[in-house]
Amino acid sequence: MIANLTTDPTSCIYNSMASRRHEAPAPPTASARISSECLAVRVRILGRVVTSIYDEALRPFDVTVGQINILVTVTTLGDNAAGADAAPTQSMIGNILAMEKSTLSRNVERLVRDGLLRRTTGEDARSKRLRVTAKGQRLIERILPAWERAQSRAQELLGPTAEHALHESADEVWRKAGRTG
Repeated sequence: MIANLTTDPTSCIYNSMASRRHEAPAPPTASARISSECLAVRVRILGRVVTSIYDEALRPFDVTVGQINILVTVTTLGDNAAGADAAPTQSMIGNILAMEKSTLSRNVERLVRDGLLRRTTGEDARSKRLRVTAKGQRLIERILPAWERAQSRAQELLGPTAEHALHESADEVWRKAGRTG
């Protein structure tokens, strides 16, 4: 038997592999295609990694980067608002930050409970507007050094080329998705 294996060229594993090289490759399975091509999984992984950098830096302040983004967005829009009816609504903030309604509600509730954000009622009692409190403004100022450290770590992780591409891509997607703010 051993003699046949060593003298028969078709029994050699290398010859078998060489003959298969000329065959057309099998099409990838659905799982293989999704795992190698899926943009959503890559964006989600990137988001989780970068978010964890910021959340770790902000942990001493008992706030997440998502909550800070809500406060900053409300502040930015509120600074441009004239009167109570011009302050942003929770729905507007959700649209701008592309947040799921339940996630936004949970975060807004916590920010209100912690005295960082307050709800106001406009002329239309159904319209709840959001304002950042003085305590919320102070928190934004206090977290800035920690946020800057997290920003530097994220920039180092991504590198300048990926950071630039991320900004450009996010801005383009934001425009195409019709986000306002």
